[in-house]
Amino acid sequence: MKDFFQIEEQKYRVEVNMLAAEAFEARSGITLSEFETLCVSRSKKGQGIDTLYILIWLYVSIQAGEELEGRTFEMTFDQMKAHVRPGHLNIFAGVFTKQYFAPVLPEENHTKEVKKKRRSFLSRLFNK
Repeated sequence: MKDFFQIEEQKYRVEVNMLAAEAFEARSGITLSEFETLCVSRSKKGQGIDTLYILIWLYVSIQAGEELEGRTFEMTFDQMKAHVRPGHLNIFAGVFTKQYFAPVLPEENHTKEVKKKRRSFLSRLFNK
């Protein structure tokens, strides 16, 4: 099932895939392993992840999703930020967590462990 994110009146497809991961690493300057380690480390301190990283994930995930739809996401990073409100990040967090931890098997075959990891990662990501 495809996920979409709405900015103003326009809906954009969102895909947290390897295209997005590669773009995240290039834009943020950290690897996926470093990102995950940062999430764990900050959650142990009772801190959330920097909003900038979440915004970067949103931006590159929209780019990847739109590419799969045969379209180009025309906004720059700063233009997108100007339209994104704090509540949007909570919406994206649900999509991000679902897709980041998506197993190869269909949803009904997800184990309790995968679902637990999703909830744990989401709480680490936004625990401030």
